Amino acid sequence: MCAFLLLGTTYSVSASFGASLSMNEIVVTGERVPSTYELTPSSISVITSSTIENSPTLTDALSRSTDTAIPSYGWMGALSGISIRGANTSQSGVMLDGIRLNNAELSGIDLSTIPLSGISSIEIARGGASALYGESAMGGVVNIMPDVFPEKDAVHIKAMTGSFESYHIDASAKANTGRFGFLISPGYEASKGNYPYTDNNGNIRIRQNDDYKGAWILAGMGFSDDNNSAYFITHLYTSDKGVPGALGMPSPQAREHDSHGIYIMQYRHMSKTLSVKTSLSHVNEKSLYFDNIYVPISNPSRFDDTNNEASTVIFFNSVPYNTPSLAIDALSQQAVSTSIGSHTRVTGSMGIEDRLTPLTWVAIVGDAAYQSISDTGNVSTYSIGAAVKPVSWMTLKTRLSTAFRAPSLDDLYWPDAAGARGNPYLKPETKTGYELGLLLSPLTNTTVEINGFYDRYKNLIQWSPSANNIWIPQNVSGAVIKGIELSVNTVPVHPLTISGNMGMLSTLNLSDNPSGSYGEALIYRPDIVANTSVKIGEDNRYVSLGIGYTGERYIIPTNSQSLPGFYNINATFSYEIKWLRPFITLTQYFSNTFNPLTSYQYISGYPLPGRYVWAGVEVHL
Repeated sequence: MCAFLLLGTTYSVSASFGASLSMNEIVVTGERVPSTYELTPSSISVITSSTIENSPTLTDALSRSTDTAIPSYGWMGALSGISIRGANTSQSGVMLDGIRLNNAELSGIDLSTIPLSGISSIEIARGGASALYGESAMGGVVNIMPDVFPEKDAVHIKAMTGSFESYHIDASAKANTGRFGFLISPGYEASKGNYPYTDNNGNIRIRQNDDYKGAWILAGMGFSDDNNSAYFITHLYTSDKGVPGALGMPSPQAREHDSHGIYIMQYRHMSKTLSVKTSLSHVNEKSLYFDNIYVPISNPSRFDDTNNEASTVIFFNSVPYNTPSLAIDALSQQAVSTSIGSHTRVTGSMGIEDRLTPLTWVAIVGDAAYQSISDTGNVSTYSIGAAVKPVSWMTLKTRLSTAFRAPSLDDLYWPDAAGARGNPYLKPETKTGYELGLLLSPLTNTTVEINGFYDRYKNLIQWSPSANNIWIPQNVSGAVIKGIELSVNTVPVHPLTISGNMGMLSTLNLSDNPSGSYGEALIYRPDIVANTSVKIGEDNRYVSLGIGYTGERYIIPTNSQSLPGFYNINATFSYEIKWLRPFITLTQYFSNTFNPLTSYQYISGYPLPGRYVWAGVEVHL
């Protein structure tokens, strides 16, 4: 977990075709009021159901989005996170239907514990979003949408087998009677792991203690009529896995048991003058870690983190040309762990948003929020943006936002032991971000999006050794992360689809912590990440080929060492025959000289497989 915090900015990208985003598609994550993509000031990516169905894991689906990175510490079931626009994993928010999943102890969430079955879409809002979603939404947020109210009744079964003796099976049954919606989706997956990798001396070795088993169920039920809707969903997960450790610090016998329970209730009343949405949620995450050398099974290292949240949003619908809203939120987070003992954080917040539409081709959205955090103080955030569509094929977007992340409970309360201790005087990290975007649809079936952003971070929290060689987290002056994003989707002729995206990133360390790092680039952020793909076919009958490139990444704060860039190729074949769809997908990584890699160290000291295959079959009834 310490490695997750310290190194959680490494990029791993799978190039594959993704669903193109319609300019008229409705998105809900960038604002409180659902709006069309073209008139939303925020930079939004939507991963649709078709892409989800062709992705073995959540991390695989997320890696196809513009300017997102998936740091993963191994194969199936390994610790994974998400980085958005160069922010680290603790600065990126993850939500299930608007309910935050980031815990207070680490400020992050392990994405490997959230399977894809039963999910209808995933929305990614890039840029600071603390005025809407509170702390940890500095780089952006990921909102995972369960399919509680499906468009049609369906039964779905998917079974896959993959490299390294890996297996996956899931099923879902969903129904919509017009007033009631139902969803149930169980699943199970397992892998022996033990894939080949190349060590630092160029020797081929086998990764040991890398087995994994996981099981889950997502279930929900909803009711809706003309003016009211309500639903309840739950997501339960449990896993047992080996923890192989780093190359220099292997853990041949270490094991970890993870589990979580997510429970969400929501009620919404809508009328011509006023709408009210009320949500209650309970999120509990547990983990046990032990080995036979340092942490015996009789006294495992453990943490038990709980989020309890209640929120109410009031929308005023009768105001001409705009939709103001008021949100009140209360969040209690408790962490009980072997490391820090028991601590509770209580956060109260109040926020306002107004979406102003004086003309049909102009939208101005402003947000402001005040958060009071029991152990770090009060923080105010805001954002204001505009989207202007002067002609039918072009939209201009601009946005200014502020965001923050409160110190994690580990940052504050880590015990004075084993050469490290927390710092109870830490201030929240803050960021001011500027964005400018251009959305074009110059030809039929073609969309082009260009975004530029400049983010200034202050009071970044960094662990570093003190004069007596005790590692302590400290606030440092900050950093600048700026970049350009480009995405293109086109259908030049039926049934050919061409898509691609590219993110160019430039970073600057404004602190001298550690010594010699001032003015250098931030570690583990590549200078360029690019994907391009070609798909021939439609629906679930297609062949696709994708090529991706990840640029050089510095791994030493003084920029004296770096990992070279690398390529990856992803090929998929899918052919649906009525209710049956077999498919196969292959991923292969190459060095920057296009030599095949049997493994590649995306994170120094944590190897990942350089080639893997998935084959499976889906049944739709």
